[in-house]
Amino acid sequence: GDGTTYQGLIAHEAQAVNPLAVTGEKDGTDESGNARIQQLDPMALITDLMGAVKELRAEVIALKAAARPAPEPAAA
Repeated sequence: GDGTTYQGLIAHEAQAVNPLAVTGEKDGTDESGNARIQQLDPMALITDLMGAVKELRAEVIALKAAARPAPEPAAA
């Protein structure tokens, strides 16, 4: 190779998280025995990620609020 490092997803692993994000079968073949590569829909995964970020953001806000010290009562 040319030494380039690539990043990506393994379709059948993504399928375990979101079955709608992948078409085809792991190690699938056609009638002639030729490999049929699984297809990945990145938009399906992006919407999952956006939902997770939204949930995590709400959790961080709640945790920060819980960690704040209570205000001291005003002197009378």
